[in-house]
Amino acid sequence: MTSSFIQNFQFEINLGQYKAVEVKLVDKVYALVIDNVRWLIFNPLTKIEAHQCLSHCDLATGTVIATGLGLGLREQILVSKPEVTSLTIVEKSKDLIDFHLQHSNWIKHPKINIVNTDAGNYKAECDVLLLDHYEQQNYTAILNNVVNISNKIDCKTMWFWPFEDYIIKNSIDKNITLSESYVDLKTRYNFKLFPDLTESQLLTYCSSFQNVR
Repeated sequence: MTSSFIQNFQFEINLGQYKAVEVKLVDKVYALVIDNVRWLIFNPLTKIEAHQCLSHCDLATGTVIATGLGLGLREQILVSKPEVTSLTIVEKSKDLIDFHLQHSNWIKHPKINIVNTDAGNYKAECDVLLLDHYEQQNYTAILNNVVNISNKIDCKTMWFWPFEDYIIKNSIDKNITLSESYVDLKTRYNFKLFPDLTESQLLTYCSSFQNVR
């Protein structure tokens, strides 16, 4: 998976509204609004938000569980990968799920299964677990949640948003390489299910996360 692949990917984003959920275009940028609060955006020109999911899309293979639905950017790429045999999307907002069922064609892909529940309560097993349901939580809260979910979902490999940001910050703070920072964080939080990655792979993930191409 490369940044150029994501940049050239044709995402399906449809405007519309379902109950408290609305997708609208503001200054040529798509915005997901829930209960009159803007949750996230997608710039179709730079595709920054999709580039932040490069690591998720690159690591995905076999049976995949992905938390958080949003605009479905990551999910559209995941189901397009031949290596992904099934995709279970865990989303706690029934209205957001129903919005996509009403307005989005991609969500009807035969690989996709949708589970309406809080990610913290979900128990299952898969090859790859991808977490991206975090909202306003701080660094510590997210890391604690990652540990909690990893104890409930049996997987071979996992990743979470915004791990690249943490790797970069830890690297800068300690004046160490990205790979050293990655190993440090894995060791500190006992992240045994995270893959072994080279400095080159981490540089690709982190550069894409920061939209440096």
